[in-house]
Amino acid sequence: MEMKAGYKQTEAGVIPEDWDVLGILEVADFFNGKPYEKNIKDGGQYFLITLDSIDIDGYLKKDHKQIDILDGSLKKGDLVTVLSDLAHGNLLGLCDLIPEDDRYVLNQRMGCIRIKSEAIPLYLRSQINTRQHHFKIRGQGTSQKHIYKKDFATLRIPFPNHEEQRAITTVICDIEALVDSLGSLITKKRNFKQAAMQQLLTGQTRLAGFDGVWEIKIIGEIAEIVSGGTPSTRDFLYWNGDIKWCTPTDITRCQAKYINNTERKITNLGLSKSGAKLLPPGTLLLCSRATIGEVRIALTAITTNQGFKSLICKPGINNEFVYYKLLTMKQQMIDRSFGSTFLEISKANVAALELEIPPEEEQAAIAAVLSDMDNEIEALEQRRDKTRALKQGMMQELLTGRTRLI
Repeated sequence: MEMKAGYKQTEAGVIPEDWDVLGILEVADFFNGKPYEKNIKDGGQYFLITLDSIDIDGYLKKDHKQIDILDGSLKKGDLVTVLSDLAHGNLLGLCDLIPEDDRYVLNQRMGCIRIKSEAIPLYLRSQINTRQHHFKIRGQGTSQKHIYKKDFATLRIPFPNHEEQRAITTVICDIEALVDSLGSLITKKRNFKQAAMQQLLTGQTRLAGFDGVWEIKIIGEIAEIVSGGTPSTRDFLYWNGDIKWCTPTDITRCQAKYINNTERKITNLGLSKSGAKLLPPGTLLLCSRATIGEVRIALTAITTNQGFKSLICKPGINNEFVYYKLLTMKQQMIDRSFGSTFLEISKANVAALELEIPPEEEQAAIAAVLSDMDNEIEALEQRRDKTRALKQGMMQELLTGRTRLI
C-alpha cells in the first residue's frame, strides 16, 4: 500500500514524518507503590491509591481509602497505573493523573509513571489508555493478572512536538469534560426521578386536578399472577422457534423499561409441552429468583422460565403505574423470599404484597410523568454514549497523527 505523503512507517505504526517514537521509560521513570493495606483507617488525612481506585474508563474514582501515612512518593503530574487485575485483565495498564495536591499515597500493585522529559502527562495518559491490548496479552497469572515495569518498557509511543501534544490533549480533555458533564446530569436526573417516585407513588404529592381516595390493595387483587416453565432442553423440536422465552438474564441485560427480545426462543410444540404460558404485551415480567424484584414490561407476546411471577394487570389497573410501584418494593420481596440454595419469592407471597392504588386516571397521569423522566434520562444516556464513541474515534485519529490539528 502506498504511503501517504508526509508519513512514515514505524514500530508504532504509520505516523507523521515529524513525530518521534519513544519508549515510556525514555520519557518517564517508573516505580511501584508499597503495601499500605494495614494502615487503612476511617478518618485518615491522606488518600490511598489502590487497585480499585481507577475505573474501566481510566479515571480516578472520587472515593479513596484513607491512611495517616504520607511517604511523599507521589507528586503533581504523576500518572498512577493498574498493575494487577482480575482474570479478564481489562484494567491492566489503565492510568490517570493524580489530583494537584500532595495528599495521595500509592499502594502496592499500582505503579507510578513520572515524566522526566518534555512529554505532557495527559498526552501520555491518553496514549497508554488506548493501548490496553498491549498490557492484556502480557498479563501473567490465572485468578489475577499482573504486569510489570518491563511491560511498560516494551511499549513504543508516537510523540509530536510539545505544542502539538498540548493541542491534542486540549481537544481530548474538552470532549472528556463533555462526557463527564453528561454523566453528572444523568445522575442528577436519576436522583430527581427517585425523589419524584417517592412523592408521587405514595400520594405525598398529588398531581394537579386529582384528589380521589387511594385504596390499599394486594397484588393478587389487581393482577393475574403467572408462573413460567422450561421445555426439555433434550428435545430440539422444542427450541429455536419464533416464541420469545425470557430468563432473568434477559431482564438484567435489558436496561430499558420495556423488553422486546430474548436470547432464546421456543416452538409452539415446546410451549405446549412445558409449563410456560404465552403472556400478552404489557405483562409485567417480575423476577422471583436470583435477581428478585427486577421487572420489565413486555412489548410483545412472550413466555418465561420458572424464575418469574409475571403480572397481567386487571381492568382499571395501569400496568406502568404498577411497574414503577414495584421498583420501590424490591426489598419487601427479598424479605418475603426463602430458600437454601437460592432465594425465591413464592406466588402466594407475591400475591400478598400490599400497595396503594389511586383511581385509574391518576395512575395513568403518574405513570406518564415518570415515563417522561425515563425518556429524558434515556436520551441523555444515548447522547453520552454517542459522545464516548466520538471521543474514541477522535483519539484514534489524533494520537496517531492521521488527523492533524491546525
